[in-house]
Amino acid sequence: MQLTDNHSVATPANWQDGGDCVVMPSINTEDAKVNFPKGIQEVKPYLRMPPNPMSKFADTLAYWLEAKYT
Repeated sequence: MQLTDNHSVATPANWQDGGDCVVMPSINTEDAKVNFPKGIQEVKPYLRMPPNPMSKFADTLAYWLEAKYT
């Protein structure tokens, strides 16, 4: 739900943490390309999949936790 609230993306039914997301249909393709500078994969005009916008945060958090607790 945080992804949807903070980044205007949804997660597919079989989504796993770190996987690609789906751009909300209310966002047009031009805006999606601006909002997701890592790029989007346009499967259909209504199905645009960017990389998970939280993945960099998750990588940084994992690195910090590993450094702090090992």
